[in-house]
Amino acid sequence: MLKSLKILTALAITASLTATTISPTFAQTKVMWGKTELKIGQSGKVTVMKLTKLYTIGKDNSLSESRTVKKGEEFRVYQYKNQNGGLYGIGGGLFVKKDSNIKYETPSKSKLELVKNGASESYYGEWIINQVQAYGVGTYSSEDAESLFGKSLTFTANKASYFGDRPSHIEKVATKPIYTETIISESDFVAKYRIPSDLLGIEAPTITEINVSDSNGHVSTFLIKDDNTLIIFGGGTYFELIRKASKN
Repeated sequence: MLKSLKILTALAITASLTATTISPTFAQTKVMWGKTELKIGQSGKVTVMKLTKLYTIGKDNSLSESRTVKKGEEFRVYQYKNQNGGLYGIGGGLFVKKDSNIKYETPSKSKLELVKNGASESYYGEWIINQVQAYGVGTYSSEDAESLFGKSLTFTANKASYFGDRPSHIEKVATKPIYTETIISESDFVAKYRIPSDLLGIEAPTITEINVSDSNGHVSTFLIKDDNTLIIFGGGTYFELIRKASKN
């Protein structure tokens, strides 16, 4: 009897410790639309039918070629511009021309309702700038970087914090953010960012990059380390963000 009581007590203690040490995770309800996941703020998608180009728009509304995409690739559409014969905005400041090289589709109302009512991104929430993860070549001094410690950034469906090459950027908020998710291989990451991912505390074969933009252009860019940690880049410096604990 005494032995059984000790076993039950030990199990109870273990269960209690487990319950208090598990990090919170945030379940996502994925709404699939063909092979594309439907996202909040998305108005449609384009499927590439023939080799075609993506463009950026200059301040004078001129188009500059960004890269070429292949047949079969799909892109979420977040906006439409009635210029140059029609341009679909696919996030990250990129556009594709409305022509026979692509097919544009809109989601059903039922799917849009599912996204509105159930979908939530794992990076949505309030985040605290915790520390510098790594310094690079840029505009931030160590004093600039340390002045941001403890300040908060917010990323939700309706607003997103700016973060860039000046500490004052953190004071601005985008009210209609567009989130563009890109999965990058480790080798491509090193080629793009000129820093090994393990120096940022990310040890994985692929890295998830989130580029935040709005109608005015770039807002911020961050990397997902885990559900409770992000790495945000600005001023040549990589900062660790930790999720702000909710008050219960």
